[in-house]
Amino acid sequence: MEGTQHIFELYRRYYPKQSELLASLGLDAEGIKAVVLDEGIDALWQRIRNDDNFVKDFKLEALRETLTLAYPSYILALAMGAGKTILIGAIAATEFTMALEYPDGPFVANLRLQAIASLPHLAVFSDEAHHTYGQSLDTELKKVRKTVDYLAQNTNVVCVVNTTGTPYFQRQPLRDVVIWYGLSEGIRENILKDLAGSIESFEFDGNTAAYLDHVIADFFRDYRDVRLPNGAPARLAIYFPQTDDLRGLKPVIDAALVRAGLSPALCLVNTSDDALTRPADIDAFNRLNDPSAPHRVILLVNKGTEGWNCPSLFACALARRLKSSNNFVLQAATRCLRKVPGNTAKARVYLSADNFGILDW
Repeated sequence: MEGTQHIFELYRRYYPKQSELLASLGLDAEGIKAVVLDEGIDALWQRIRNDDNFVKDFKLEALRETLTLAYPSYILALAMGAGKTILIGAIAATEFTMALEYPDGPFVANLRLQAIASLPHLAVFSDEAHHTYGQSLDTELKKVRKTVDYLAQNTNVVCVVNTTGTPYFQRQPLRDVVIWYGLSEGIRENILKDLAGSIESFEFDGNTAAYLDHVIADFFRDYRDVRLPNGAPARLAIYFPQTDDLRGLKPVIDAALVRAGLSPALCLVNTSDDALTRPADIDAFNRLNDPSAPHRVILLVNKGTEGWNCPSLFACALARRLKSSNNFVLQAATRCLRKVPGNTAKARVYLSADNFGILDW
């Protein structure tokens, strides 16, 4: 209907006034406004495209990618648990159905990359869009983006449609979002567990042990007897920055469990470190959706974020203060929001005060 315009053209169409356009793209710093006043707005776009120092100084890496893509790319920013994977599957199924119904039309086939590139027109559908976006933003060109760029160079990429629940690079919002369905909407429409009055934020003063001691005591005071309708007990996930942090602080958690009248055996460790995580621990982690699974406290490093579906998870604690990544905060802290019919208990999130605002999404 709209001709799949480039995202930048959509911004200029919906924000015809320069002041509104700049504000909508987050270009409201005084140094940026000075460029517009002294050199004109077209000079600003050129600076963003070509001036690496300018982009770095004003943290415009994500916006540069938006402006310089050679094809339309839209993000559907949908909260965790809202059904992004199902949506992408439905879109893909629709495209295949259209391809069968109209074999001569401009629709996607499931062929190897070279065959895909030979098609006269192409639409690309990408789940978890925050993995696609990257250029040289952190280490090197992301492989998914490299693949899409290759296709765009070799055929007519009509549009890229992405989904993600975390539309950020570090703390820079991705500006390609055309549909926004946030946590508050998911909670209000009863897709996610309620969080009202149940986010506990802390000023980290270096005493992580006291913080974790409080988390264990607080969780089992309020959730000891909470269960899902299928009998699964409420569980708590604690995310650690490194395996060394987990090793050093696990005795604190064990002691807190004992003080709460519970066994340290309720803890389950799951990390990306094979030396710390046994095959039996991995099996136990994969069985957490079994109502009879005994573990109540899950200690995690580089695990349990994106795609982890554990409805019996009622609380998440971030044992770290994060300064660089909105995505991790959203992915980890909201794991406990997945809801099943019949559940009325709220979820709870424990995190640092400076990460609290990220959840207001």
